[in-house]
Formats: sequence, structure tokens, C-alpha cells
Amino acid sequence: MQFDGNAELSYEVTMANFEFVDYLIDVVFNFRGSRLIDFSQTFYRKLLRMDD
Repeated sequence: MQFDGNAELSYEVTMANFEFVDYLIDVVFNFRGSRLIDFSQTFYRKLLRMDD
């Protein structure tokens, strides 16, 4: 994942397909409730390896 097209803000994560699909389902439920399209904080913690 790369933010703002900036190579210094590139992050990579490896996870099982079912786990990623679960995060995508969360995005859909979030959008239905709040009209915001964003991943959960749990996803970003995993992406940034904050839970390791």
C-alpha cells in the first residue's frame, strides 16, 4: 500500500485471503453505517506492524 504516491510511505503486509476479505467486509459495513470508506484501525495496526 502506498500513500499519496510517495515511495517513502509504502507498506507491505502478508495475510491470508480470508483475513483480507474480512477487513473488506468491515469496510462495507462501515460505509453502510457512516458513509466513510476506510479500513479499520486493526487493519492499519497490522499494516504498520504495531501488534508484533
